[in-house]
Amino acid sequence: MAGYLKEEFDRNKSNTIMGLPGQWETNRSVSQSLTTVSKYGLPDDYYKTYESKVRALTLEDVRKVSKQLVTPAKLNWFVVGDKEKILERA
Repeated sequence: MAGYLKEEFDRNKSNTIMGLPGQWETNRSVSQSLTTVSKYGLPDDYYKTYESKVRALTLEDVRKVSKQLVTPAKLNWFVVGDKEKILERA
């Protein structure tokens, strides 16, 4: 399972990086990016340094942060589908 998580994590990192150029294909998308920088007080070079920060991110980094931010006891699960089939798997 851990290998799969690492593979999925690496694929998501790659997809995030590869999708960056497409974020600025229109004037509106450029404007939205500038608004994001302003709204959240991000540094002016946020997008310039974003790729290297994503590349440097590790699965362990994500695990550490998720332990701080995600509280399983406070999560709500919403399951949609055939109740009988779902309960068979539970």
